[in-house]
Amino acid sequence: MRKLNNIILISVIISGLLIFINTVLYIEVDEMRIPQSTYLIVIIAIFFIDIIAFMFIQMDFMSNNSSFSTFILSLTFFSSLVYLTETIIIIQQPIKPVLSVQMKANDTAIFYLFRQCSFIFLLFIAVVVRKIEDAKRLGKLQKLIICLICLIPTVLFPIYAHNLSSYNPQYTLMLTDYTNIEGKAIWDISYINILIIMWAGLAYLIISSTKLNFDLWNSMLIICLSAIVYNFFLLFLDKYNLSIWYTSRVIEVLSKLFVIGSLMLNVFTKLKIANNLAIRDPMTQLYNRNYFFEHLNELLIKKTDKGICVMIIDLDNFKKINDTWGHHVGDMVIMAIIDIIKNNIHNDVILARLGGEEFGLILKNIEVNEASKFGGRLCEAVREGTAEGNKYNTPRVTTISIGGAYIYNGIFLSSQITRTADKALYDVKHNGRNGCIIKIMKSQYRN
Repeated sequence: MRKLNNIILISVIISGLLIFINTVLYIEVDEMRIPQSTYLIVIIAIFFIDIIAFMFIQMDFMSNNSSFSTFILSLTFFSSLVYLTETIIIIQQPIKPVLSVQMKANDTAIFYLFRQCSFIFLLFIAVVVRKIEDAKRLGKLQKLIICLICLIPTVLFPIYAHNLSSYNPQYTLMLTDYTNIEGKAIWDISYINILIIMWAGLAYLIISSTKLNFDLWNSMLIICLSAIVYNFFLLFLDKYNLSIWYTSRVIEVLSKLFVIGSLMLNVFTKLKIANNLAIRDPMTQLYNRNYFFEHLNELLIKKTDKGICVMIIDLDNFKKINDTWGHHVGDMVIMAIIDIIKNNIHNDVILARLGGEEFGLILKNIEVNEASKFGGRLCEAVREGTAEGNKYNTPRVTTISIGGAYIYNGIFLSSQITRTADKALYDVKHNGRNGCIIKIMKSQYRN
């Protein structure tokens, strides 16, 4: 995960450096004018970042279908794609007369305004839906109604914005005033003030609703706060013009990169948890039965300098503990035995819970007499560790029985090994429990 964060950080630094170099190359004597190519890079970056964010949040939603608000959250990024596409087309169009420059700046402002409004609208719906989900489960009809409402910012807003742009001169909405003398496109700041107020209100709503307890919503809060900052910068467009406009876009890119990083962290964390659940026992966090046999099969393929000993450990008279003191005490005894075993094995020893009160050990590169002595020491350690007045507060002395299968040369199946270990365990139980028997397996080959 640290490597991933470093990659993201390096990407941000390189991108910023390229933009800076590209900008410096276009510095004029009287005024700095950031080139069109730089702005195009920034807009394309936002476009792909929004696509990635949409995909990651959709993946998160598909992994947990119970959170419908996550689905709506993904639409906030999806809704921006149409506006960004329109903006990219506008940027690449050639500038002709002064009117074309004004309309180009005005179209950019229109698509920016509606992109912000669509994002705010959908994010507001997502917050409201999340609050509803905390109180009750949404029905199919409610979800359908919410989806229809979401069509307003995702479908109707883009159509309306397109018709208000220079594509339809009869209904053009003028948000900028271009002055040829100074060469500046001045925005109507009333729209910017409205955006700042809406972003601030949305940030407050997220804080009050989530209490900052969810990483995904914390990322949305970062977007809200950064939006307040870069929209505040736009209030000074009439003074600094292009440089402040492009700076605000870079801030937007950085804030969304932070969200991407958070989303990737969230996805990889869930993958790690899922992988852990696949190989770990939920209660004890030991390796589970599947992992135990997978690892054993891998070891059987490899050649070792010494032999391998597979042990099956069973708690003696464990049913009496459950029947007398209850399952919660039984679980406490199991955890105590596990702790004692862990304190008596090396890191390279595989310890797994095979089921109930039965556990498995795989000891690598060990001689048969060493394995036998180890088993005896382990039995004694458990008996002493659960004696009266022990630190685990177990209600009675608990002992274990260990059956082992030792292999050195030859080819064996894991089922043959465990069957031999089970026979050894049966012999220990038959001889009075609280002991260890290791059976040496003779060389056998697969048919």
